[in-house]
Amino acid sequence: MAVLLLSGAGGYAAWRVWQSAKTDLVRQEQTVRGLKSELAQRRQDLAVMAELGPRFRRLRRRAGWEVDRIDWIEVNDALASELSLPALVYAVAPRQIVAEEDGLVLWRSGIELQLGLVHGEQMLDWWRALEAAGLGYFSLEQCRIERGGKVPVPGRANLKGKCQLDWYGWRPVEDDDDAAAGTAAALE
Repeated sequence: MAVLLLSGAGGYAAWRVWQSAKTDLVRQEQTVRGLKSELAQRRQDLAVMAELGPRFRRLRRRAGWEVDRIDWIEVNDALASELSLPALVYAVAPRQIVAEEDGLVLWRSGIELQLGLVHGEQMLDWWRALEAAGLGYFSLEQCRIERGGKVPVPGRANLKGKCQLDWYGWRPVEDDDDAAAGTAAALE
């Protein structure tokens, strides 16, 4: 009888070890499935980043995150040539931090602009082309057109366009040491 009790106790202990091992195996299989799923998701994320990363960087740049004054100069020189503007003179004020939120710094630069115009429609053409260039966002504060001379001369600046506008853009805080430090220094 003692042998029977000992073998029953041993069988029960073996059954408990087997149940515990079976439970551990199920948990490990679930962990492996979870890790495989996470790995598949990471691989899919990497594939999407590889495919869309360059496009995102271009869109990010066009959205005003990484725009600088050289972009402004290049775009306006090209527009002056493309629109046959006889004159284009501008002054861009230093950038000022407007807001800092959710890891982004919003900045603003005031711009004073003078356009030599053959006809008034060129000012609207310039404005539309500037907005389409994707240098950021512009707020036109005021514009006026003045006659340059009494007698219009073909191909010469017969009108002067004078505008004041604000140029807005943003960039991640970590792109700017001064902003990351919480200072109100310019983003240049």
